[in-house]
Amino acid sequence: MPQSQLISVTFHYVGMPETPFPGIHGLDTFQFREAITTLKASWSLVSLNEIVQALDNKGSLPEKACLISLDDGLRCQYEVALPILDDLNVPGVFYVLGAPYIKRKAATVHQLHYIRANHGDQLLIDMINETVVKDSQLESIDSIDQAIAAQHYRYDSPASAKLKYYLNYKSTPDFTRRITREAFSRIGMNEAEFIQNYYMNRSMIKELGSRGYLGSHAETHLPLATLSSADVRKELSSTREFLEAVSDTKVTSISYPLGNSEAVSREVADIALQMGHRIGWTMERAVNQSLADPLLLARLDAADRDNIETFEPRQRYFTE
Repeated sequence: MPQSQLISVTFHYVGMPETPFPGIHGLDTFQFREAITTLKASWSLVSLNEIVQALDNKGSLPEKACLISLDDGLRCQYEVALPILDDLNVPGVFYVLGAPYIKRKAATVHQLHYIRANHGDQLLIDMINETVVKDSQLESIDSIDQAIAAQHYRYDSPASAKLKYYLNYKSTPDFTRRITREAFSRIGMNEAEFIQNYYMNRSMIKELGSRGYLGSHAETHLPLATLSSADVRKELSSTREFLEAVSDTKVTSISYPLGNSEAVSREVADIALQMGHRIGWTMERAVNQSLADPLLLARLDAADRDNIETFEPRQRYFTE
């Protein structure tokens, strides 16, 4: 298999309205266009299909290859980011979450983004503290190690990093969902309306599939490595089946939700492979020197884009 230097840079919110608080780390249209243009100047921007062909020894990647990816299946990505990619003649891949369509449930993480961006962190912190006082079995946010939280959320304030780490890793999924639902109720948000406004619709997904731009982001945005093998299989199969039915195309690539070492394991990658996925992206934040171990490829965040040269070669598949 020909070796090459491969990165993927992932984006989330593009062209969203400004919010009172920094709960959403997005780019406006100018920033997104500038980011893609800058990457294009130094890297060969490739498609997912080109990566799969290289994996199958049916082609080779450029010496410095970069895939543009967008996670979560957000409406703003289709309406704002895709036209910019088309204008710049750049391919991309959009990793769509299953729950808004399969269960008619918004992802808790996106509800939390909305709450934090429009009402600040303190609303959630106060609600969690109130609940912890009533239930001595629950750990408090203050129990979170600041250094560990900062490792996961390097671009957040200390308070925000601890809150996010608490909700994603220290809390149980049920407790996080309960707090989120209660907060949504307090601010007067309707979940069905939120889903309609926040996520792509089926016709958008169908078009992305027809262009080879479609991938899976699992179903509920939970850290898969914390789930049982059976639940991981359900998370992967339900979304893949939905996307393939809507788009009438094969979905062979997955972006693991959260993507760090606590959210993705060798077992998760093996299950993804068994279920037909060919490419899997973590958030190891490193540069891939080859396509070895293709279900545990490293990836960079959009916030890392100005520091790509500082990232080391991928190590995870050597050390496991």
